[in-house]
Amino acid sequence: MIGQTISHYRVLAVLGEGGMGTVYVAEDTRLGRRVALKLPHADKTDRHYRARFLREARAVSRLTHPGIAAVYDYGETEEGQPYIVMELVAGRTLGELLMASELTLARAAEVIIDVAEALSEAHRRGVVHRDIKPSNVIVDDQGAVKVLDFGLAKHLDGDDGGEHASPEARSLLATRTRSDVVIGTPLYLSPEQARGLPVDARSDLFSLGALLYECVAGRPAFSGSSLIEIGAEVLHVNPQPPSRFNPRVPTELDRVVMKALAKKAEERYQTADELAADLARVRSRLGANDTARTRRLAATMADEPRPSALMTISDFVRRPRLSPLAFAVAVVAIVGGIWAYGYWRRPELPDPDPRAVVLYEQGVAALRDGAYHRASVALTEAVRVDDAFALAHARLAEAWAEMDYGERAMDEMLKVSSLVSDRSALPEADALYLEAVTATAGREFAQAAAAYQKLAALAPDRPEVLLDLGRAREKNDETVKALAAYTDAAARAPEYATAYLRVGIVHARQQNLPAASNAFTRAERLYEGVGNQEGQAEVLYQRGQLFANTSRLADARRELESALELARKVDSAYQQVQTLMQLGVVAQKENDTARALEGGRAAVELAELRGLSNLTARAYVALGTTYLSTGEYDAAERHFNLALERARAHRVRRFEALALFNLGSLRLKQSRVDEGLQLVEQARQFYQQAGYRKEMQTAMLLIGRTKRQRGDYDGATQTFEELLRLVEPTGDAQQLADTHRELARVHLTRERYPQALAHFRESHAIYKTLGNASAVAHSLLNQAESLWRLGRYEESAAALLQATGDEVKTQGGGEPNAELRARARMVSADAALSRDEHRESEALARDAFELSAQFADVRASAKRTLAVTAAHTGASQRARALSAEAVEGARATGDSWMLSAAQLASAEVLYEAGDDRASIDAASSALERFERSGQMDSELRALVLRARARRRAGDADGARQDLERAAALVSRLEREWGADASTYLARPDVRRLRGELDAPTAAVAATR
Repeated sequence: MIGQTISHYRVLAVLGEGGMGTVYVAEDTRLGRRVALKLPHADKTDRHYRARFLREARAVSRLTHPGIAAVYDYGETEEGQPYIVMELVAGRTLGELLMASELTLARAAEVIIDVAEALSEAHRRGVVHRDIKPSNVIVDDQGAVKVLDFGLAKHLDGDDGGEHASPEARSLLATRTRSDVVIGTPLYLSPEQARGLPVDARSDLFSLGALLYECVAGRPAFSGSSLIEIGAEVLHVNPQPPSRFNPRVPTELDRVVMKALAKKAEERYQTADELAADLARVRSRLGANDTARTRRLAATMADEPRPSALMTISDFVRRPRLSPLAFAVAVVAIVGGIWAYGYWRRPELPDPDPRAVVLYEQGVAALRDGAYHRASVALTEAVRVDDAFALAHARLAEAWAEMDYGERAMDEMLKVSSLVSDRSALPEADALYLEAVTATAGREFAQAAAAYQKLAALAPDRPEVLLDLGRAREKNDETVKALAAYTDAAARAPEYATAYLRVGIVHARQQNLPAASNAFTRAERLYEGVGNQEGQAEVLYQRGQLFANTSRLADARRELESALELARKVDSAYQQVQTLMQLGVVAQKENDTARALEGGRAAVELAELRGLSNLTARAYVALGTTYLSTGEYDAAERHFNLALERARAHRVRRFEALALFNLGSLRLKQSRVDEGLQLVEQARQFYQQAGYRKEMQTAMLLIGRTKRQRGDYDGATQTFEELLRLVEPTGDAQQLADTHRELARVHLTRERYPQALAHFRESHAIYKTLGNASAVAHSLLNQAESLWRLGRYEESAAALLQATGDEVKTQGGGEPNAELRARARMVSADAALSRDEHRESEALARDAFELSAQFADVRASAKRTLAVTAAHTGASQRARALSAEAVEGARATGDSWMLSAAQLASAEVLYEAGDDRASIDAASSALERFERSGQMDSELRALVLRARARRRAGDADGARQDLERAAALVSRLEREWGADASTYLARPDVRRLRGELDAPTAAVAATR
């Protein structure tokens, strides 16, 4: 590269090699100045890498601060190699100053204040550094401080990802961005980086605190002989105050340092400005005579990390011209060498305490039953009895992960790592178990299944291994393979109740009622035979779920109440809470809101009382969902916020995401679209990163629905069609029905009535098999709307009657909820209006309005219809007032179609009032939206209405052009809709419009 010119930068010399790439000294031939030119180690063909690099360079180039090394330019060479041009900073790194023991307390405070001020500017502009360390801080000859590599550390090329290291080691190695790149230096990682969690500006402040600690104490805040040990200290150990190692450090400085190093982000400094201000106050008290330099303490083996496979990675990535392949080879070589050394000197692990073994086996049996809380209790006691029992810690991590206690699971895996630094010390079977359990705790289910498959080959006479294999495959959505493993386990051990339980659960997911019932019956008898009442309760619970999902609500309630009785008998709080929540679901399907709320409250109270923090959050969500279904939005919001509070307090991120998702759903129902979309997107990001497929797809449903509301009909259609392709292979009936419903709604909004009807019928058929009465009713309601718009009024009326009749009543009686009744009235009102039955339409719309206090979209629609009926019955002044309110109401919903429909109704009201010019303007505004979205029904009405207004206003040519366009539109509609066009064109309102097209002279006469 020396001597070459990139753009207008002539390369002069190599300045250094870093993890990100090679840095050269170059001359800017235009400005005649020296610059630093950085070229990353990247595959030139990787367009995603290049795009990411340039995007980050663009963000950092906007930072302008005297303490930040400026980015002057960035771009790509002709060969596609990205580059970045930076300020060339001369001086010494903070690391060099530390090694030379050249810092006084006062000077250390000044340097850190300068770094904090630079960070403050970056954070204000949304840039988080992520790799604050001594080598990224330079002090020049005049004493000015510069911070390097803002926002660029994330591009350290890490495609290998350290796959040869253990999963827990990789999680500590660094935080990963979406592109899966390594970030961070171990001694300065924040706890959230060490856990692999999302980071914000407070992560930089922790790293800066670690830097300050080293500057004033003369040694790092954290130490260890391996990366895992360092990571464990970062996560769990509060370092001693710096004054313990440097007596000159005053109490105030100790306080600043330790606050910056708080494990919890909310307990640290919240902004760089806050840290700088506190440190400046301390600096002012140090005085000008503070000239003693902080001595770099001699490191002992315990203090200074020894070279290891993981610790030396940062050294390897700094060697010149190291490619990703060479990096991978280096990691393999290091790990392989250490394994070979360890193989000959591996320690013998002690046999676990027999009492701990008994508890361990109880816990593992509970895991296989799906009784995760019971498993956690037994396994917690096992590790209390024998804290060196590595497999018990690993299984406990699995139990915590199943209950979504990610932080607790990580703590246990760190313990496993400290107990078993070399898995070759374990027998082969135990090592495979450890690999499988570690993968399961990290939601790497394919990897877990592979380990269990090897274990099954080693131990063909152990059916419990096949059960573990089935669980891994089931979680990986490989239901057919999971069923095969469970069936094999049952065949090898006919008295193995849990195998039959799992067989039944998989058959239930596949909606195979006879096979599921047979398996559950066999499991129940086997559990009863050995007196396992918890097992019996689990069978009853699963059978109750199956009946609830197949419309046998009375049977479901009977099974669940029996399960609850048994769970109370054995005092299984976890089973009680789960069963109470499921009884609430059944009550909702029975349309018995009071009973659903009663069960939900009981679930919350018990979960709170027994300290089941994860189930408490989930129970609050379930209770909030019940309120949401009844239209009690305030109560729903209160309970979703309580769920969010509990989930955050106990760090149960899955249920935090669930609460955010439901709050987002509520906001969307309240037409607070931007806020709702933001909340749903937060949940979606977590689900995507954590591998929760079903939840991710549900979030996509809401996002697609939002696109529809905003008028992005192509985007919404694409989203839902993609979801159909994703869901169909999984056999998830609920997701499939929901996707058909949402795709149908897009077609209905686009006024593609035949396609909408087809998808509504698909969703209706699936909802019936699931026994979801509320969804069945709403699908019938949607079919009714599609049918009347196609001119099939009798079929529409029958669907409405069914929607609000027997199909949505509980077996003991009951009435449809307020939302369903309001929407049904609205469908009937619009159908009556299309038949010119204005008085009936007005009465129905008024009813809909009265019932829809919580439903802004229904109220806006009702006002729109009331405005039109008032206009046609001579109440012109009232019609105009209602029309204006309808437009504002529609605008507030954020729904593009509703706004267009309200504007068209306004045009009709203005026409009836004789205000032709205003009518033409309103019709034109609506028409533009209809044309853009391809809504032919509304476009036809807008064209004819505008033609009438133009004729009456004396614009005959304009009127003729509109009618010609309307006639062409009818022809197009007939071609595209085929047989369905005939009933649509026979609708009274459409027939009247066509009359104007067929007899323009009559239309002229009608306007006079």
